[in-house]
Amino acid sequence: MVLASATDLVVAAGGDGTVRAVAQRIAGRGLPLAVVPLGTANNVAGALGLLGQPPQKILEGLAQPHKTRMDAGRVKAPWGEDFFLEAAGGGLFASGLQAYDPEGEKSILRGIQAGLQTVTGFQAQTWRMWLDGQALEKSLLLLEVMNTPALSHRVRLAPQADPSDGLLDVVTVADTARVNVMGYIAGLLQEKLEDLPNVTIRRCKTVCLEWDGSPFHLDAEIHAHDQSGQIAIEIWPGALEIWLPTLAQETKSDFQARLQTATEE
Repeated sequence: MVLASATDLVVAAGGDGTVRAVAQRIAGRGLPLAVVPLGTANNVAGALGLLGQPPQKILEGLAQPHKTRMDAGRVKAPWGEDFFLEAAGGGLFASGLQAYDPEGEKSILRGIQAGLQTVTGFQAQTWRMWLDGQALEKSLLLLEVMNTPALSHRVRLAPQADPSDGLLDVVTVADTARVNVMGYIAGLLQEKLEDLPNVTIRRCKTVCLEWDGSPFHLDAEIHAHDQSGQIAIEIWPGALEIWLPTLAQETKSDFQARLQTATEE
């Protein structure tokens, strides 16, 4: 493989899947990575403040790069050791992703059909987990371990997640105090999902889960097996050296404002 012999800057031009595939191969090797967003959602690029920037401007800005670090998630599971950049989790989103089949042709219609198929009659699952060693057992509709603010098509489940803070944001939606669909949509749009009565966001460095073999995703990769076992997730601080163009150097408030505008578009 080409990346096996890489010794200098690696540029990942594409969507989140492309960025993940490249990052998996260079994480921890000391090779710098630059991202040029050419995909649909571009959640990783969004977390880096690159949304809305023309590819040519990004490449030109790398002549004098701003160097930073990006965390990743490391996973040990029954299927082996794995990795994610955006999010990992089970419940509604993972089941919907399995129904959609991310390996198939991209289609908004297929996505809507998969979502409706999943929501209709979806049963909450009991998850037993340990967050930084603290035990927790709950019946959940959704469990997502977030490294970036958004997953899928810019669904911002954890607006305050920072992929350089050395922490994971664990989003849970409990099977209590049911909120109608419009309530969740409003919460997502207003970035106030955590204000809903059955939504909790906790920050930690390690997550250990008892897995029953139901659909579980790492970014857009889905796992579902008859076997069960334990899934151990830990933050990998500074796993990647990221080169940002000079245009991406901005204040936190400017970044949040621009990211919100890009999300609304």
